[in-house]
Amino acid sequence: MTMDYTGYTPKYKVNRTLIEQERTDRLFQKRKTMVNKSEDVQDWDALIRLNSTFIEVVDKFYAWKGLLFAFVFVIGCGWLAMVTGMTWYGLFVMMDEIEDRVGELISFLVFMWILSIALLTFLGWVGHFEAFTFTHWPVRLNRRDRMVYVFRRKSAGGMLALKWDDIYFCMGPGQPYAGRPSLVWDIRGHVLAPDKKTVLDTFSMGLHCTKDLLPAHWEYLRRYMEEGPQSIPMPRRYLPIAEKRESFLFAAKVAFSNFSYGYAFLLFGTPFALITLFGRLLCMPTNKVPVWPEEVEEACRIEPGDPYEQRVSGD
Repeated sequence: MTMDYTGYTPKYKVNRTLIEQERTDRLFQKRKTMVNKSEDVQDWDALIRLNSTFIEVVDKFYAWKGLLFAFVFVIGCGWLAMVTGMTWYGLFVMMDEIEDRVGELISFLVFMWILSIALLTFLGWVGHFEAFTFTHWPVRLNRRDRMVYVFRRKSAGGMLALKWDDIYFCMGPGQPYAGRPSLVWDIRGHVLAPDKKTVLDTFSMGLHCTKDLLPAHWEYLRRYMEEGPQSIPMPRRYLPIAEKRESFLFAAKVAFSNFSYGYAFLLFGTPFALITLFGRLLCMPTNKVPVWPEEVEEACRIEPGDPYEQRVSGD
């Protein structure tokens, strides 16, 4: 599976008219979606919780969290070490050797530090997508009240509370690579204006995957909301991140699962998996665990003895 940061950068475009692709790839709440028989309906290991009241899924960025931060951290530390070394060498070694060109040396070092501040500021902006934020961005689908709750940062507009039937769902492509069509797609929900064609807000839910596999994921969620938990297969495991941080063992599982597509992928992907794990271990402790507001928890109250309440974990 390929990482994609659409929704972070670039952000979803809003205050615009629905495009033809979104009309062609629309996902209907009341209409069964055709899926490959071999896939049927799939949770794709995206579930955090499931019961008779609600189902909670993780965001599409969760599985790859750490890879971006690892590159930012290594580049930033490497650059800072290089400039610090150059500064020390220039001030304490070269200064006596080039007395007639001290002004040029000082000017060069000042330029390098100005450049460093600009670079580190940019790297900090890139890194903030994965650090000093939240461990994940859950979406909760309340079947009883037919509501959808989207956990988001305040800078993105804050939490959304939407009626399931009022959301315009469709499949959306990620960023193209080397001029080729996107390899991954995600489920997007649009908040439309009263004219039913102007997009006011957008969110994504669940994991991203190839376009041919995504309908199976959507159908799993759609069936739960329209037909109930008895209409879908119970997941093999849940992500063990409900109201807590992931363990080291699970972080390693997630990092390596991105590259578990045969021996060839494992061979060449292991270095990237280790880099992802390194970045994940660095950035996750800086993040807060998402906590739903009291009104959401009250609306999603689970009835005692619910037979579909979560029974297995992913640890």
